[in-house]
Amino acid sequence: MAFFKAIENQNKSKLLKNKGLYINPFDVNQPVIYRRKQPNLPDLLIYYYTFKKDSTIDYILYEWQDTSTAVMAKEQMRYYFNKYNELVAQITAKYGKSQTDGNLKDSSLIEKDYLRQADWWTNDAAYVEAYVVLSNKHSVMRNIRVLPTHTIRVFVRTPSIERGPQALSRDKTQQLDDKVQLFLKGLFMGDFDDSRKFIAPKVAARVNDEQFDKLKEAIQSETWQLDPNGKQVAVSGRFYTSLRYVRRTDTAKQALDILNILFDDDDKIIAVQPFKKTGIQ
Repeated sequence: MAFFKAIENQNKSKLLKNKGLYINPFDVNQPVIYRRKQPNLPDLLIYYYTFKKDSTIDYILYEWQDTSTAVMAKEQMRYYFNKYNELVAQITAKYGKSQTDGNLKDSSLIEKDYLRQADWWTNDAAYVEAYVVLSNKHSVMRNIRVLPTHTIRVFVRTPSIERGPQALSRDKTQQLDDKVQLFLKGLFMGDFDDSRKFIAPKVAARVNDEQFDKLKEAIQSETWQLDPNGKQVAVSGRFYTSLRYVRRTDTAKQALDILNILFDDDDKIIAVQPFKKTGIQ
């Protein structure tokens, strides 16, 4: 951490007081957060997550996020395009070609939906994930409000060999699947208190009924096919036990709904991640 403090001082970054509570593994501290001024973009926030035992780095998050939730002019948006392309080029020069999901070609999606691109690099030296989300969409459906978002994030982590991907046993998969089915049943019956029983306590305390309604709408139904894939890398770069569920929505377009459920070491749900992929091979 001392090494990175020196870097932040050189860049004239400001150390921020951490007013939030971040859900981390028991051996990881609350983040040390710096703010760095950026031309034509929101200030860069850098989150350093360190291990309690020796203050070495678990992972680093770099974030450019417009917190105003206002519609953004196209000429301002180009700075996000330029920054993201610059980041991808910089990381690729060090770690080689990335794996990519999505692209920034169809700018019309900014007004009617979300324009996204994600890239990730993994080798023996590091795991790096970057993504950009741009949207001017603003809508209200019942008690759910969708606001514009303009965000770039980069996660950097040194992979841990002993926490690498491992296959789940059949019995373990069945145990976790049973919990998922009960969680989903409570969700779609509107019994959110019952669903909370299957969520990690620190996460459950921060999830309100409105967020459950939003999750319910995103998942749409309980009709999912289990595809047990053992361990997977979560957004922070840490390996979590997960179950993957799939649902084909459009055979002609090869569209696929995917639902990832992540669990902590106590087999409690810590994340529910619904998303859609197209052009699946």
